Amino acid sequence: MDTSADSAPSTELGRLFRPASVALIGASDQPDSLGMPITRHLLDQAAQVDVHLVNPRRPMVFGRHCLDSVADLPLGVDLAVLLTPWPVTLDLLEALDARAVGCAVIIALCGRPNLSLRAFDADRRRLQRFTATHAMRIVGPASQGIILPRLALNLSLCPATPEAGNVAFVSSSGAIASVIADWAENRGLGMSALISLGDRSDVDLPDALDYLAADAHTRAVLIYLEDFEQPRRLLGALRNLALRKPTVMLAPAVDTQGQAPGSEAAGRAPLFRLALQRAGVLLVDSLDEFCAAANVDLPTWPHAGSRFALVGNGTGLPHLAANAVHRVGGQLAPLSRSTQAQLRELLPADLSVANPLDVGREADGQRYAAAARILAADDTVDVVLLNHHPTSFAASAQIVASLAPSPPEDAPLLAAFAGAGQDRSRYNLARRGIAAFETPEAAVHAYALNRRHHLQRSELLRARPPLARHLRIDVARAHRLLRSAAPIEPIALLACADITLHPAEARNGRTLLWHSDAVLGPLLRADNGTLARHWLLPLDSLSATEALRWLDHPALEPPPRHYSELLALSELYQRCQALDTLSVRDPHWSDDGWLAAEVSYNLRSTARLPTAFSPCPAEPDEWIEAEGLPQLLLRPIRAEDEVALQQSFGRLTPEEVRLRFLYPLSQLGHDMAARLTQLDYDREVALVLTDAAPPGMAPIHAVARASFDLPTATAEFAIIVQREFAGHGLGRFLMERIIEHCRRAGMREVYGLVLPENRAMLTLAERLGFTRSRAEELLRVSLPLTAGAGAH
Repeated sequence: MDTSADSAPSTELGRLFRPASVALIGASDQPDSLGMPITRHLLDQAAQVDVHLVNPRRPMVFGRHCLDSVADLPLGVDLAVLLTPWPVTLDLLEALDARAVGCAVIIALCGRPNLSLRAFDADRRRLQRFTATHAMRIVGPASQGIILPRLALNLSLCPATPEAGNVAFVSSSGAIASVIADWAENRGLGMSALISLGDRSDVDLPDALDYLAADAHTRAVLIYLEDFEQPRRLLGALRNLALRKPTVMLAPAVDTQGQAPGSEAAGRAPLFRLALQRAGVLLVDSLDEFCAAANVDLPTWPHAGSRFALVGNGTGLPHLAANAVHRVGGQLAPLSRSTQAQLRELLPADLSVANPLDVGREADGQRYAAAARILAADDTVDVVLLNHHPTSFAASAQIVASLAPSPPEDAPLLAAFAGAGQDRSRYNLARRGIAAFETPEAAVHAYALNRRHHLQRSELLRARPPLARHLRIDVARAHRLLRSAAPIEPIALLACADITLHPAEARNGRTLLWHSDAVLGPLLRADNGTLARHWLLPLDSLSATEALRWLDHPALEPPPRHYSELLALSELYQRCQALDTLSVRDPHWSDDGWLAAEVSYNLRSTARLPTAFSPCPAEPDEWIEAEGLPQLLLRPIRAEDEVALQQSFGRLTPEEVRLRFLYPLSQLGHDMAARLTQLDYDREVALVLTDAAPPGMAPIHAVARASFDLPTATAEFAIIVQREFAGHGLGRFLMERIIEHCRRAGMREVYGLVLPENRAMLTLAERLGFTRSRAEELLRVSLPLTAGAGAH
């Protein structure tokens, strides 16, 4: 099974985002009531869902019959929207759960007039107890609601309803949700979902992001983030999403300009930004930029470069565009001779052929379209920006009707139709698949955002260099030393990481400092004597390389031995909770593996926060010996194993690939290999059998992995053993280890999807106690993870 592929969204939030039935509790047609706008929206638009209205005081609402009580609802309604005052909300939740309602959205604020602090806290505790003990999922309180354009459902206080599309928006702020909904409706931007989470008593941002990551109808996600709650869980969800889909965020918490100078929030803002960028999030700094990003077709625009061809019915707008291009680091494309010749045939003789290109103030749609086609086909052009200002020579509508998106092999076409009266033109261009903007600067900036997203994603998936050594830390010995009554010398502590420490050779002004942030956990601060940078833990070989280049020289690539020793130091700090700080002054690494430096440390009495990103599991080496095979090492896969995994895939036959991935796959490309090696171990696990060489240098002979579905506590496994290592019991050995990992992760079931002709896998599953069922054209083998399961 290909565990890298997007899976179907979990059914529990599927009832929120894809309801077949909706109940409005507190439906109303009274003009000043909370329920009136949502009730009208629902009754005017809903044609694809069953609707149930509940209001004990009004038998009819907008001519539609109302139920007297929640108890009168049919069993199993997918989604209930509570439009009722807060004092009755908690009792209504109990009644809705008794009717097996799947999800509830609470519009009301948590609290009531003149409510004492003690009563307010009691209400919140009661709501927390309910969410912890009931299966029904809750959005809110204080949610603005949810809009599901694909179902023509506006269950929110937002007056606008965007048309159906594939961009989702998630926010805790109802005000920002309303702005985005209005902006999208007026620009013709199609949306798959828009949800305001409110106070997040149950369904929170990671929950929503995990659903949207697997949703086939969502291609990009916009997020408005106000605070960092549960950072590791949040960053894990963001990285999982960003690896699959463009993820754009407006986050006031990461903007130092919005914080009080010298405040704790201002000092932490750069760390938040660092964390979000490491997760693969495209950060924007203003609502204008946020809206511009929404209009960028991120997944389908080519990313070859930023050479612009500028076109206009005059020179003013193209020259403004040219200035904007230079400001964002782009350039004007040098048009080829062939392109210039074609443009001379197209344009009147008095117009010059240059970039920017003036097609004449009298240009009609045919001339605009022809110029755009010629420029888009030029290999020197990465993007064509067509600028238009209204004139009496040609109607904007006629020009819009003549334009079409560029073919996939050509440069994409953007448009800037300037002027307040051009809203309809921009709307119609968007409907035709051409991103359209109010100004040339906005268009250029949107493309620059797209370009930044591509570069950032490339960095996120960048291959990690191999390690020169294993990262073996004697944690037990380090703990004994740190708990001893007498202070220990740093040389003894570093020996726990197989690092030989020598006195500092010379002062170089450089310092490495490991410490812990109160929100994001362990960090590395590298100071080169002039400037300092932070890296969040855990490090890998790439981030360790970056830190050493920052210390020494940006243009120098540190030897593998050096960054491997730095990684070992980082692992030592990360795994020794008693360390508060670890300082390495004036470091100098030798090629023989020793470190010359002045090292000091401080202890702490309380445990640190966990790392902001999940680390590779810290497990002792397990050596495997089987007759007729070399000695093999079982360990978790690391990011440095990407090339070895690709080489392992290359040794598989087409039939072995089909049995493992369930479909033909000619090669394991870089993106997929990166996703299969750069794991979030809170969400999945992968074990490899290798020889004794370090990660990145050792060939991989077998892989077993499991992907966790946290809401359902189920794990999907996959396994492959190279044919020359088959027949020695390695498959069973790996399966037993994966089952144990899933049990420790709190999974209730482990399962796999198997082709019926994969007899070896089916036989192994049967021997391990798995049961078999049909899953369309596949067989589903599953094992409940109760005590003793899988020990046959």
